[in-house]
Amino acid sequence: MYNKNDNRRAVVMLFIAGIMFFFCAVKLFQLQIVDGKEYREIADSKQNTNVILRAARGEIMDRYGNVLVGNRVGFSVQIKPSELPKEKQGEIIKKLINVLEQHGDTVRDAMPISKQEPLSFVYEDEKELKKITAWKKKFGASVEMNAEETVLYLSDLYHLDSGLSLIEKRKITGVLCELESGEYSDANPYTVATDISMTSVAVLKESSLDFPSVNVVQQQVRYYPNNNLAAHILGTVGIIYREEYEALKGKGYSLDAVIGKQGVEHTFEDYLRGTDGLRSITRDLDGKEHIVEKKQPIPGNQISLTLDLNVQSVMEQKLEETILRIQANEAPDCNAGAAVCLDVNSGEILAIASYPSYNPANFNKSYDTLLKQNGNPLWNRALAGTYEPGSTFKM
Repeated sequence: MYNKNDNRRAVVMLFIAGIMFFFCAVKLFQLQIVDGKEYREIADSKQNTNVILRAARGEIMDRYGNVLVGNRVGFSVQIKPSELPKEKQGEIIKKLINVLEQHGDTVRDAMPISKQEPLSFVYEDEKELKKITAWKKKFGASVEMNAEETVLYLSDLYHLDSGLSLIEKRKITGVLCELESGEYSDANPYTVATDISMTSVAVLKESSLDFPSVNVVQQQVRYYPNNNLAAHILGTVGIIYREEYEALKGKGYSLDAVIGKQGVEHTFEDYLRGTDGLRSITRDLDGKEHIVEKKQPIPGNQISLTLDLNVQSVMEQKLEETILRIQANEAPDCNAGAAVCLDVNSGEILAIASYPSYNPANFNKSYDTLLKQNGNPLWNRALAGTYEPGSTFKM
């Protein structure tokens, strides 16, 4: 017997099914056509990974081929932004900073705020002050906020634990601001610390489950076999500043590239830097990795200076001994000096020294201490100092 109610129910069910099919079709269109390119890139990034193979910098030698600056294998800590869980990012960064600082490693960030109380903005001139204003606006902070208010604002922005100290909030937000800058990716991760201690390496590797998105990678780092020798002339290297990156990215520099900052390292940057390589890794459905493309890195060029390692060593030793002797017996305020030795036939510099000096290997970790140290060891008196003419040693 024909039932009108059954017919109505069938029509309603068909209508509901039609609506569901319509919305499914719209969603599929959205995913595959409108946002297809974006999701394709995400899928490819999960299946394919490009790993940059850092090129070693060229060695710096003396006139007889003795190594003044070389390379050794070190370890750095990197974070991939997409793999950092948003709900736990503050907790993970806090634990990472604690591990690194506990073992004497320096955490890197570009936040223009000091890491000691009372917090203050760090800048040298009006130009840098304007950059701080732009940096505040980038993260939505008020221009009128002082350093402490800015850190507290960022702490709330990133939902950090309110029980953290002000310094802890400063350190954590410093890293998070870098990750949120939008300039880092899985292919170009953010380097939190370089040349970390083996103790930090062991802790991070043993506790890898507690540090999602955090990777310990091998990298070439500068090696100074003669410690302080010719430090002012050889110079230092460090991770590229944001302003430097804007000027050099056209030459193939990455956001975490290591470049020469001072001395020979800076002057001969174009010769010493090498060409980075590339390794492309793809994962199959079983999760196995396969290298599909590999471009070997090309090391930088070696540079030979006119310096004589032996003469340089003797000059620095005698300069220090002379200054300390004068300080002890004649002039207590004598705490610095400089000396230069030239080849009288060619004018080549055989040795050039400035006292007090520093160890370039510890420059980044000891920078704040060196700035406050008596005698200003960062100042190259042999080249940058201006002194009244006095009696000179004549051949």
